[in-house]
Order: sequence, then C-alpha cells, then structure tokens
Amino acid sequence: MKILFLAFESDEAQLLARLAQRLKSRGHTVHIASTDHFSVTHTRGEVFDCYRKAGLEEGREFSHLGEFYAALNRVPEDLPEDGVDWQYLRAFEEKYCRAFTLLDLASWDPIISGAFHHRNIYYRPENKFIFFKFIEMMLRLVEGLFDTHGFDAVITLNFQYIMKAVAFTIADAKDIPFLSVSPCRISDLLVIFDNFSHGTPRYIVEEMERLQAAGDACADAAQYIAWLKAERRPAYTEFEHTMIGLTQQTSLWNRLRHLFWLTTRYPKSVLLINKHYRGWFRRDYFLPSYFTMLKEEILGLIRRIGYFRHKQLMVRELPRGPFVFFPLHQIPENSVLTLSRTINELECLFQLSKALPPGWTIAVKINPAMLTTFDTHPNRYYLEMSRLPNVQFLDPRMRSGEIIGHASAVAAISGTALLEGAIFGKPGFRWGRPEFEVVDTIHAFDSKCARAQLENTESRNLKYYIQACFNLGVRLDVRLLGRSLARSLTAEQEAQCVRQLEALEARITAFLDGRKLKQA
Repeated sequence: MKILFLAFESDEAQLLARLAQRLKSRGHTVHIASTDHFSVTHTRGEVFDCYRKAGLEEGREFSHLGEFYAALNRVPEDLPEDGVDWQYLRAFEEKYCRAFTLLDLASWDPIISGAFHHRNIYYRPENKFIFFKFIEMMLRLVEGLFDTHGFDAVITLNFQYIMKAVAFTIADAKDIPFLSVSPCRISDLLVIFDNFSHGTPRYIVEEMERLQAAGDACADAAQYIAWLKAERRPAYTEFEHTMIGLTQQTSLWNRLRHLFWLTTRYPKSVLLINKHYRGWFRRDYFLPSYFTMLKEEILGLIRRIGYFRHKQLMVRELPRGPFVFFPLHQIPENSVLTLSRTINELECLFQLSKALPPGWTIAVKINPAMLTTFDTHPNRYYLEMSRLPNVQFLDPRMRSGEIIGHASAVAAISGTALLEGAIFGKPGFRWGRPEFEVVDTIHAFDSKCARAQLENTESRNLKYYIQACFNLGVRLDVRLLGRSLARSLTAEQEAQCVRQLEALEARITAFLDGRKLKQA
C-alpha cells in the first residue's frame, strides 16, 4: 500500500515519521509531506533531520514546502489578473470539490485568510491575485503528489491549514481513505476520523448502535462521567495542561518578560535562521515577519491591560436566575475555522439573546488564551457583546467546570464545553459541526426550536458515544512521541513509545482492512 503522511510542525512530524518507519518495514511505500511553513522558513531543517534519522529518503519518501515558498515569493507584487490560471482553479473545483468550495478550503487557513479574525502577523498583499496564485500553486503541488505517487491512503494528525484540506478534498473525490488521528475531547483518547472531523464518524455511530442493541452497561463511560462530575475538571486531559500554561502566561510579568525576549534575544535568531525570500527589506508573502510579530505583541499587551480595566468584563458572581453558559473560542482556532460556517461569535450571541425567555441571562467567558501573545481581539469586540441586555461577562480566570454545573444550558460554536454540558445534563446549542454532534442534547442552533430544547436535559445516547470512543480510541502521549527522534529516550520511555505506536498502527490497519473488505 502507498501511504501519504501529512505532518504539521515538529511533534506531528516526528510521531508520523516513527509510524511511517514501522509501516515501511512491513512493506508499505511511504511519503511524508510537511504541510507547514515553519519547518522551512524559521528553522535550520531539524525536522528533516528526524526524517533522515527514521531512514527516509528526501524527495522520494519525504518532501516539504521549501520550493513552494521560494516560488511563491518570486511572483511579482503587481501580478496581473491573467497571472492566475482561473481555468485550472475552476476545473479543480469541478473535479474534486464535492462538499466544500475552494474558498471554503482557504477560509480554514488563518495564514492566507485573515478576513475573519484579528491575527495580523502575516503579510497578506493587497493584490488579491496573489492570494489566488497561492491557492493555484498549492492545488498543483498536492495534486502532483497524488499523481506522482498514486497513494492508496492518507494519514495525518488533526487538520491544520490548507494543504491538509486540499489533500482531504482530493482523497475524498478519489475515494481514497483519509484518516485523521485527533483528540475526541474525552480523557486522553484520540480517535481515527475518516471525515476530517466534520461531525461524528459513521463507524462511531455504528459502535454506538451496537452497544445500545446489546444493552451494554458502558462501564468506562459511567466511570468517566462520574469522575468528571465529581472533579469538575476539563473533559480532555490535554486541556488541563493548556490551562496551567495559560494561567502562567496571562500574568503581566510574563508578558513583559516575553516582550523583553522578543526585543533582545529573538532578533538574533531571526537574522540567522529566517528565510528572506524577497530580500531583507521586503516582507515575504503570507509569512510572519519580526516587526509584525513585535507590533502585535505590543498591541496584545496593551489590549490585555485594557481588558482587565473594564469591570463589566470581570464579574465574579454567577447570574442569579437561569442562564446559558457561552464560552468564547480562541480565534483563529483551527477547529472553529474548519468545523463551522461562521466564526462570528457576536452574531451567534445576538441570535441566542433574542431566542431566550425573559429573565434568562447569557454568561460569557472568554478563552484565557485570547489574553496572551498575538491572538487577541480588540476590547471593543467584547464590549459590544456586553451591551446586549441579557449578557453578562465572567472573569476569564474562572474555571468552566465550576460554571457549567450551575448553568441551565451551554452554547458555543463547536467547543468542548458543549460535551461537558451534556455530561452535566445541560442542553447545548452549537453553530458548528463538532465530532460529538451525534449526542442528542447538543442541538444545531435554531431560534424557532431553542426554547423547547431548553427542556431537553437527559441524553439517551451520551453514554454510548463516550463508550464508543473508549472502545475505538487510542491513548497517545503526543508530547513524548513527538520528540522521540530529536532526543535520547530512556528504555522505559522507548518501550512506552513502541506500545503506543503498536496500538495506533493496529487501529489504522484494522480501519484500512475493513475498508478493503467493504470495497471487495
């Protein structure tokens, strides 16, 4: 079997390199394509050294975007309209795009599409023809990989950015299995998705149906639900680590220290490592530059100080009457960009505020990550939300687990809080298509049905969904596996890596074999 692996930055690259190494030893043909700019534009190529260490040959068994960005930046700034092959773009869309348009795929990528959020560290030329030239070149690159190698399957972790989206679109049209190993937001489990995480995979639904028909007690699910209710912890383990880091990062001292590093030590690495494709004094297309990052860091610091000065955004008391908990996302968060038709949380909040009965409140809490680094909204973004008459903001440092237990419902575009709310017996409203959308108390928002759905609190299939994830998921220490080729491991750590890789390989092989049987 010929397998394409799509890797994003270091952790994914090293984990997939080890998986490719194992599958290659079993006679499969493998090729890893690095899908991010960072490994070629801002490093000395350490990721590719890991590929070589895994015994992979450059060109034939791994490739990257080095020549892509070099060629892109040779495009003149005044590229005319006829510099874009519009006929090729239309032909590609007609040939491959079954479910999503080309501009859908582009909107999933915060690097090339900045119209829907406030991350402004990249240089996006005013000449929009360069945007379409980027898309054209990316389509040709990915289509060329498929034509050259004739892949039978695609394997990746998560679903970051446009190259993976294009590969998924081509694989879907060619009926080639595209397997994405992603967190299912339950404990430390990762699940294989064959639908790019757009909703619940069919094989998970089939396992749920099997469990229900068998009258299964779902012991793992019951234990997990009881633990979550008692501990009021985040639903999935990685978020706990993230929250610890965010607590440290939101301090003013940490932000000032990071800014000092950015103005003193970081410029040296920029000069020595970063690629300057268009010369020292001209910014590279769709790539970050030192000065834009510095500007956004300073702006983020100002916004963060200003946020804490607005008392209406820092309320510590929960609403006294019934309320819907509305946690905001980190924007641009890839799951929101990819899994929803909108990331306009102000519009979602406006729709919900009109649908609720009188006397109900919407309790809004921003993601603390939006108070760190360059991913910040202007404070007016939040102040505009707070002007809605039935909206109350909560202190971003409050833990969601302490809020959900008191809420009457939960609403979010596609956030984990929806699943946590279902576990606590709270109905949920979503605007996106999260992987747990099959849970019957998590509803696609419809203003005509919202009031009736507020009464729908007890799920009939939640335990089957959670148990299906336990039965079909795998446990991976991505931090360990993602660094296992770049550092020496103890014998115990290496044994742990092997066990986890064996489990992942077994799941992938079973999935692919099952698909073969169905096709036969």
